[in-house]
Amino acid sequence: MNKPHTFGTSDLSLSTALFCENHNLEYINTTLWKWYFVFTETAELKKAVKEFYDGMLRVDPLEYFNTLKMFKTRLHNN
Repeated sequence: MNKPHTFGTSDLSLSTALFCENHNLEYINTTLWKWYFVFTETAELKKAVKEFYDGMLRVDPLEYFNTLKMFKTRLHNN
């Protein structure tokens, strides 16, 4: 069985937006200096990343805020 390709980023804002768009977060990898959010790489995810950096990705503001809060809590508890 082939493992799907992954996409990793340390960008908290991007990770929050991708999670809100229901992209599959596989795990959060922590190193001494950074956190990496690792998602299953799909064509839809690549499109969402491009839209995010182009300023075109739209997510629900309340969902974004709650997800960001959850991520920060999770990161600070590690």
